[in-house]
Amino acid sequence: MPAFAFGAATADEVLYFNAEGPRVYGEPDKGQVDDKTLYQMYSMTKLVTAVAALQLVDEGKLQVDDPAIIEETLPELCAQPILSYDADGKEVLTARKNPITLRRLLSHTSGLGYPTLDPRLARWLKENDPPVFFNPDSGLKALEVPLLFEPGTSFVYGIGIDWAGVLVERLSGKTLEEYFQERIFRPLGITSITFILTQDIIDRLQHVTDRDDEGKLHLAPSLRELTPHTMEQFHGGDGLYGNAKDYLRFLQAVLASQKPGGIISPESYKWLFEDALPERGGDNTAHQVLHQFLHILPVDHTLLADGGKALGFSLSLQLNSVDSALGRKAGSASWGGAAKTLYWLDPVTNLVGICFTQVLAGNPLQGSEYVNDVYYKFERKLYDVLE
Repeated sequence: MPAFAFGAATADEVLYFNAEGPRVYGEPDKGQVDDKTLYQMYSMTKLVTAVAALQLVDEGKLQVDDPAIIEETLPELCAQPILSYDADGKEVLTARKNPITLRRLLSHTSGLGYPTLDPRLARWLKENDPPVFFNPDSGLKALEVPLLFEPGTSFVYGIGIDWAGVLVERLSGKTLEEYFQERIFRPLGITSITFILTQDIIDRLQHVTDRDDEGKLHLAPSLRELTPHTMEQFHGGDGLYGNAKDYLRFLQAVLASQKPGGIISPESYKWLFEDALPERGGDNTAHQVLHQFLHILPVDHTLLADGGKALGFSLSLQLNSVDSALGRKAGSASWGGAAKTLYWLDPVTNLVGICFTQVLAGNPLQGSEYVNDVYYKFERKLYDVLE
């Protein structure tokens, strides 16, 4: 197994933190992981961006369901057509009719996918050759890709939250790095989390691993080139580096926002724990697509029964509306990053938990399942001890 870090906390108190294993798998002379080890957090960035956007909602600069502010602030996004291919395989671009809103950007119902995850966008990417998404100098152009469906009619995991990050920048007059540091991280005493990759950060990262087809663990390359750089356009959906204990502190602050005085208002906090997908039935397929997507992610598979009726998606978080067999209660939320930095928030139990490693699995059955099993066992053991 690669090295792991585990943590659990209430809104007010860290209950447990431990990290063990070599920072570079198979090379113990390069040190062991600890509470200062850094991680590539990838989609852990999404919840931070959602919190930033909700802070602007609290200030009256933004509304969850107002398309006018999106049209005014993100004209490059609003100009994007809907992509499809006809029976002859010819590209068809159709003008969008439904509005784009903050709710749809944060809940993956805007129609914006990831070019690397959807075959239609992968083909479009190959034929149109836009800037590469992970390149430091790719800029905003890497986000200017067509939609896959009318906003509000389905679900596709994608770059909607990256556009929400651009929205935060333009409404605040700050870069995401500046905004996160000034409005979220420094007020919480968080010092390690940043978008800007330095040599010191590179030297403290846990090295990424993967498994081959026989299940053997080995070192693997990062999705991004690990050389010192900053991004021309910070991505609201990915890109943060930081240590596990600081992210645990951020999750504590989110949980504490149930009450006044948190990093977001109690009213905005509710958006993180309410299903934001279109209502089931009719032409809305959001829940069905979410159900299919979650089969490859670390989700208690008992929640996938009956078509996943117990599952939903909020403004950046996957939800469960019934108790999980793993421990978290109905009303909990969770997500994670591509390199298997995983977390959940359980408002009923007043508990947040994290399970961090660095595995970028090319074959989910050989990479992800090993990590998921550790994650599941940690959660179950934690709740058993607390109960």
